Amino acid sequence: MSSQNNEIIEMELSPGAIIFIPPGIGHQADGIYALVIAIPGFLPGNEMSIPKTSSPVVVRSYPNSAHTIIHVSYQDPEHLAGGQGVAVLNICKIQAQMGFNVIWISPAIKNELTGIYSYFDGRLRVVKVKINNEWIPTFFGHDENTQKHREQFGDYFVKLISDQYERRNVSIHLHGFIEVPRRAGELVGEGFNVTSTFHMFLSPRVEEVDSTHPYLSRLKEIERLAVKANTKIIVNSMAMKGELLRLCPEYSRALFVIPNGVNDRDFKQPRFARDHIPLVSAYGRISPEKGFDLFIKAAKTVTYRRRMNGRSDVNFVL
Repeated sequence: MSSQNNEIIEMELSPGAIIFIPPGIGHQADGIYALVIAIPGFLPGNEMSIPKTSSPVVVRSYPNSAHTIIHVSYQDPEHLAGGQGVAVLNICKIQAQMGFNVIWISPAIKNELTGIYSYFDGRLRVVKVKINNEWIPTFFGHDENTQKHREQFGDYFVKLISDQYERRNVSIHLHGFIEVPRRAGELVGEGFNVTSTFHMFLSPRVEEVDSTHPYLSRLKEIERLAVKANTKIIVNSMAMKGELLRLCPEYSRALFVIPNGVNDRDFKQPRFARDHIPLVSAYGRISPEKGFDLFIKAAKTVTYRRRMNGRSDVNFVL
């Protein structure tokens, strides 16, 4: 009801509708729950443009906007350094298309700028945070200093989520290894619904390269704690499930194998001319555990055999 002319305006609302009520307008709701927020929003991503109007108006309406999904990982669209970031981005894209509000919390490293970055018409908001004033080259190291940075990020995102998000209608998905999923217990204790995906374990990779590494035992201990902190875990392959149970055989809670999705629309069958030189490529982070040394050895073997048989060379791209 307007205080100026006592005009009554009735509006039928659908779930997820966001209404702007101008100053001087009263409101009364019949049979619904209403949440009043400040605009610009207090929570990350609540900012929106407000139309100039003297009457209540639907600013935005999403079918599932009452539910928010929060992802946390070391990689994000502003810094896609590996498969984990790509996998999480694909999940976020589908969830945004389904109408959910999606938040992705990730640490800023190197010279990355902090802030909130918008994707998919604003349905995905990437929140880049800076945890300290140090130069952080990576969160994938296996040393005490890198672990300190991982723990600082863990402290930061747990406090951020606890302080700024309602427990109701929020699902949290923790990604990665070690410190991110290790914080599941704290968030569950705060009343949140939490699932963790273990995309990798660092200790098997370190052990394969150097079984005598001085930080290996400490790394295994932290990873076991990360597993035991969870009640719902997703792994992306049967091999990862095996690694998890070898690392932490006492884990007996929910464990699901859900492979990372690959959209076949992103790939097309190449059409080569008969005289086209074959191309073999390998893509990934250049580090010992990726096994690119085997790719190089295979390239030498294939090239030698093809030449011995009078066949054309093959182009190898790493």
